[in-house]
Amino acid sequence: MASPYPWHYDLRWPWLHLRPSMRAHVELPRRPLAARFGAARSIRRVIMFGDLMGLSGDRVPTASRAVQDTFARADLVIGNCEAPVVREHNDAHARYLANLSLGSQYLRDFFARFAVDPARCVLSIANNHAGDAGLDGLRETEARLGALGIQIAGVRDSQPAPLVVREVGGLRLGIAAWTTWMNSPLPSVSGVAGAAEAAAVDWRAQREALGLDTIVATPHWEWEFQHVPQPDTVAVARGLAAAGVDAIAGHHPHVIQPLAYLGDAARPAICAFSLGNLFARTLTWPHRLGALLELELSADHDDAGGRGRVIAYRMHPTVQVGDGDRTRVVMLAEAPSRLRTRIEQRLDRLFTSARSSPCLAA
Repeated sequence: MASPYPWHYDLRWPWLHLRPSMRAHVELPRRPLAARFGAARSIRRVIMFGDLMGLSGDRVPTASRAVQDTFARADLVIGNCEAPVVREHNDAHARYLANLSLGSQYLRDFFARFAVDPARCVLSIANNHAGDAGLDGLRETEARLGALGIQIAGVRDSQPAPLVVREVGGLRLGIAAWTTWMNSPLPSVSGVAGAAEAAAVDWRAQREALGLDTIVATPHWEWEFQHVPQPDTVAVARGLAAAGVDAIAGHHPHVIQPLAYLGDAARPAICAFSLGNLFARTLTWPHRLGALLELELSADHDDAGGRGRVIAYRMHPTVQVGDGDRTRVVMLAEAPSRLRTRIEQRLDRLFTSARSSPCLAA
């Protein structure tokens, strides 16, 4: 499998894997882990997560009650399935390195253990591993996810790529997904949506044509093992915000990145550049840190600020603890004290309130 990166990054990749970089590629104001911009009589909750990957031996982690409760209260869950789903059962002998694959049972176990309702779930399959099983594997992934009742995002032949539409309690959401990276390129006439296609979309025109109240984007972008985004990524995000995208939650770096307010100050677009891993095979503690981005959307028909706008958000830091059969995903407050302290110190460099954040209204 060819590397999608330039040679100079390939040389640094092993070092960065072990020691993710905090280098400030761009200056971004630190933002809080939670904030409220307005109120609404009626709201819809959207939970977004980063990379869902296979653990060796297809061991599916358990989740703490707090993590389950966060997922369970969502009207919609959006995440990234970073592996082709090309078989039915789990593989007890799986040892994932470069090529990834999952079974349908793996996702069933995930839904059960994390209290995620597949009927309220949209998974992007636009990521660098989308071609690991070839075009046939991509089509099988689509079929298997569809059979599980999951809506798929990021497929090139979606209508219109890379956007899919979802009704959420009376709100019409457009969910955009694409990937900057591909390990194994798929045929240009099929496969998954890429960054060039996303750049060509007139988001305001799509909002009007499809009658969308909200547009959220879930791009697979940025460089792996970097805690601060690159200037070109920030420029893309600013362009999306200016074009009318309401919220962006990225993935691919396998570590958490900052959150920014972009676009119109009266209706800012929320951009979490990377939510890290929900769970994945890890070698160092920064990879164990991820986040769930909880968005509150106004569902009021007479909202002066705009129906469907983001009126509040909260980043819930999550931590993958244990190993093997004992792997568990917990909220940061539930992590072992020594690991929690290290994570809080890192979050303090990226956000203004790593230890205490205002709660969203129940």
